[in-house]
Amino acid sequence: MIFRSLLFLFSALAVQAAAPRKERWIYIPTNFQVDERANDVVALLERSAKSGYTHALVTDSKFSRLATVMPNYAPNVEKVKAAAKKLGIEIVPAVFPVGYSNDLLFHDPNLAEGLPVKDAPFVVKDGVAAIVPDPAVSLPGGEMNDRKGWDFIDDSLEPDGGAMRSKVTDANARLNKKLKVSPFRQYHASVRIRTEGFGGGVPEIKAIGKNGRQLQWTNLKVSPDQDWTRQDVTFNSLDSDEVGLYFGIWGGHRGTLWWDDATISECGPSNLLRRPGAPLLIKKADGKVLTEGKD
Repeated sequence: MIFRSLLFLFSALAVQAAAPRKERWIYIPTNFQVDERANDVVALLERSAKSGYTHALVTDSKFSRLATVMPNYAPNVEKVKAAAKKLGIEIVPAVFPVGYSNDLLFHDPNLAEGLPVKDAPFVVKDGVAAIVPDPAVSLPGGEMNDRKGWDFIDDSLEPDGGAMRSKVTDANARLNKKLKVSPFRQYHASVRIRTEGFGGGVPEIKAIGKNGRQLQWTNLKVSPDQDWTRQDVTFNSLDSDEVGLYFGIWGGHRGTLWWDDATISECGPSNLLRRPGAPLLIKKADGKVLTEGKD
């Protein structure tokens, strides 16, 4: 009986000894271009080692453009590597930023994913090609003198001096208009905004397409107290032939915000990509394809 108990105890100890050590990771975004930041990373690694951390995921935007760094960059990296080795922490560099890919696109913006614009009609006059809206789009209520011209307006909005004022509220404060568009075209939406003591909410321009897909993701830059400032965004209709265009605040806010002079127009391609996988094809009404730089 004693022999069996000892055998079980030693077996349990052997299993515990064979169990892999658990990894504990810390995420460290930094800037090795600045000497003080390297010192901060070393201090953080020392604290982490005392708390049992085993790995550090380190990221610096310049990992994607090391050919542009200053002379002090490499010594700062070596300082951090030496400290990590001494402390027994494994450094894991984050070197493939997918999603927010600005650092990778530094080398070639044409590597960005593009949204297609198809069959957008232009008319050339006096050497200038101007987009021909197809179909024409507009916002009849864009002046925002009253509630007419919109498909709906939340009760928290009211006309005020030729604009639409959003009162302090815990509810949504939005205007909406459904618009007929052409699939795979580029559109420009614009509005003027004024604020007084505004906060606690985020003003947005949203374009909602087929199956509820959001087409516009650009954030508006609005200060708590600002005079009339124009905000501009663009979006691609993708496969939608109708979009719901919103100007508003979701979820409430404090202070006051005014909307005015909302517009929308078809604008043709923007930020063209120049690579084989994203060709620019221009052809005349009779189907003849034109050569860029020649015709």
